Amino acid sequence: MDYKYIEQLLESYWACTATEQEERILRTFFQQDQLPPHLYRYRSLFAAEEQMASTRLSDDFERRLLAQIGSEATPCRARRISLSHRLRPFFHAAGMLAIILAVGMAAQRTFEARDERVEERFSEETALPLDDAAVLQPSQQQAAAQSSASALDTLTTARHDHEAESKQ
Repeated sequence: MDYKYIEQLLESYWACTATEQEERILRTFFQQDQLPPHLYRYRSLFAAEEQMASTRLSDDFERRLLAQIGSEATPCRARRISLSHRLRPFFHAAGMLAIILAVGMAAQRTFEARDERVEERFSEETALPLDDAAVLQPSQQQAAAQSSASALDTLTTARHDHEAESKQ
């Protein structure tokens, strides 16, 4: 037997273009006891559709459903939200930002004070005593001045590098 018509109806069914009459033909066809093996897999689909279509709700279903809904329903009251409640998250964020900035500024001042103390200590260590400066020859004085100047330049460069890193 040739099942081309049924296969065409199935194609239109899967493409969602089948009419109600064509769907009825398919349901009737798949209710048969003997089906070809390649179409047997669709039998359960059309049988389930037929079974769901025949299922009816009881007459008192609507009444029971409304009784359950009515017993659980509580009046819902809208809550008014004031402007301060709406802006509360922004206030929290602003407070956290202020704390972070205060901690950052305190840390920056601490590092600057430490750098100044290091500079003072370094300049005290590299400075020549007055007695020694008077005894040195002019070439030695020039060499001492150059070494202290290069040490101060190195320290200044290190400080600027540290400040650049802290800003990033």
